[in-house]
Amino acid sequence: MLISSREVTDLIGTQISTGEPLSMQQSHVERNNGEGMERKMAISMTFQVTGERGQGLATLKSANGEIMELSVKVNNRTIHVSLGSRLGDDDVYEAEFRPKN
Repeated sequence: MLISSREVTDLIGTQISTGEPLSMQQSHVERNNGEGMERKMAISMTFQVTGERGQGLATLKSANGEIMELSVKVNNRTIHVSLGSRLGDDDVYEAEFRPKN
């Protein structure tokens, strides 16, 4: 999704790599809504993105496994990445961060 943003690739480049999360918040709520259990999960994380032209700080927010918001801050400028733009077969739809050993 990051490389589908012209503004991001102009400032960071097209060969973008991501670092481990610098911060992450997660909430999980279960409640009985009268028709059964309703479950909601939200995640917000910040991680570094680096390319051949520069680097920035990305913030991703998701709810119930769906990405709701993605933005990148580069040189004190925040770029809001469109979530509906040019998804192809090589794009990552799911990612897992694992600590280095």
